[in-house]
Amino acid sequence: MQGYPVAEAARILGVPTGTVKSRCARGRARLLPMLTHLRVDTVGNEPPEGGRNRTPGASVPPVSEPTETGPTDPAAAKGGGGGA
Repeated sequence: MQGYPVAEAARILGVPTGTVKSRCARGRARLLPMLTHLRVDTVGNEPPEGGRNRTPGASVPPVSEPTETGPTDPAAAKGGGGGA
């Protein structure tokens, strides 16, 4: 985050350091396909074998639609933010 160390960014944002690390990793993962054409260290700009120890596919599963048997209270859903 703009050159700040992870601990400082976490303090500024008011979140745990692990949250900052995971958000940075997700951001890098989303940017990688958009920036591979700029890499000069690979012939033909193919991704390296194995892709930096990453498994293929999305790092975050897609959002599933609510089902009829699921919770009806929006605050019961993850991240519902139903605050009091």
